[in-house]
Amino acid sequence: MIHTVFLLLANIRDLVIRFLPGFAGRLLVGKGEFAFVVHPRDLSDTKRKYPFARYLPKAVIEVWSRYQWPTVASRIEGLVTRSGRKVNGWVVICPMTTKLMIKNRNVARKRVLQTVRLAEKLGAKIVGLGAFTSIVTRDGRTLIGKTRVGITSGNAYSAAVAIENLERLMSLTGRELRESTLAVVGGAGSVGSACSKILAKKAKKLIIVDKNKRELKDLMDYINIDGVVKGRTDVASIKEADGIIVVTNAPGAIVRASHLKRGAVVVDAAQPKNVSRHIPDQRDDVIVVESAIVRSNGIECNFDFGLNYGEALGCLAEVILLAWMEHKGNYSLGKVDLAQVEEVSKLAKELGFKSADFRNSSGNIKKEQILTLKDIST
Repeated sequence: MIHTVFLLLANIRDLVIRFLPGFAGRLLVGKGEFAFVVHPRDLSDTKRKYPFARYLPKAVIEVWSRYQWPTVASRIEGLVTRSGRKVNGWVVICPMTTKLMIKNRNVARKRVLQTVRLAEKLGAKIVGLGAFTSIVTRDGRTLIGKTRVGITSGNAYSAAVAIENLERLMSLTGRELRESTLAVVGGAGSVGSACSKILAKKAKKLIIVDKNKRELKDLMDYINIDGVVKGRTDVASIKEADGIIVVTNAPGAIVRASHLKRGAVVVDAAQPKNVSRHIPDQRDDVIVVESAIVRSNGIECNFDFGLNYGEALGCLAEVILLAWMEHKGNYSLGKVDLAQVEEVSKLAKELGFKSADFRNSSGNIKKEQILTLKDIST
C-alpha cells in the first residue's frame, strides 16, 4: 500500500514538473545532464511498474497507457566526464507500449516529445531514445527543431556492438569472415545499413534482406560490389548464411528456427527482439545471442532492464558516452554514419566499455556451447 501511494505521488510530481520552470523541477528531483527514454514493451511491463494494475481490466490499462504522462524512473549514477566532472542522468518513461505506439504513431510521437521535454526540464543536455521511441520518431528526425536538447538514436553504438558480437562468434566457431556467407536482416535500415556497409568489405558473400525495395536498391547501388553482395526481400534467403545480424523495426519475431542452416550464429540486435525466443530450445546446432548489451564500467542505472549488475543496453551506452565527452547537439539520427560507428567504438574503449557475456532467452551462453559449432561449421 505504501509503495502504491509513493508511485502515485511520484506520478503527480512528474505531471507538475511539466508545468514548472526548469529550476523548480530540478529542485524536486535533482539535476541530470543526460537522459535515456524507455517505454513498456507490453502491458506486463506496466503491471510490473504499477503492481496494482494487475487488478485492472486490460482495456483500462491500455487507455491509461495511452493517456498517461511521461514519468521519471531512476537516476543514472557513476559517470565522470572526460574533463573530470561528476554528472548524473535520468531514465525517463514514455508510457505507451509497443503495440499502442504502432496503432497510434502520431500520439506516440507526441508522447516521446513530451518525455524528451521532461528530461529537458531536469537539466538534460542530450537525450537517448530507446527501443520503439526511436522507430516512431524516424530515428529521432521528427524531434529536430522541437526541443533544445541534443538527441541520439543510439544506432551508431548498436551497430558497433552488433558487428563486434558477430566477429567474436565467428572467431569462436573457427570461421573467418572473408571465407563466410553473412546476412543482415533489416539491412537497409538505420542500424542495418551501417552493418551492411561494414560487412560488405569483410565477407566472402553478403545477403542484405529488407522489405523496403527502394531503400534496398539505394543501398545496393551505394555498396556496388558485384558478386559479393546480394539484395533480397524474403527472410528465408538467410538459410545459406553462416553468420547473421537481425535488426529490423518489426515489433516482434520474424526469424524462426526453420530459417537457419546448421552451424549458423545469429546476433539479434533489435529492440524489441526479432529472433524467436524458442530457437535455443528448438535447435542445438545454432547459436542465437542478444546484442547491444555492454558492461558499463561502474555506471549504475538503478532501473530493471532485465540485465546483470553493471550492464547497459547499447543505445543507453551511446548517450552515456556522449555525455562523457560532453557532446553538444544531435548524434546518429537517421541512417548511421560509419564515421560515428568508428568514433563511438573508440570512445567505448577509452571509457572501458566492453561487450557483455553472451546470452539469449535461455540465459547465459557458455563458451563450450559455442565451441560445439566448430565441428558443424567446418
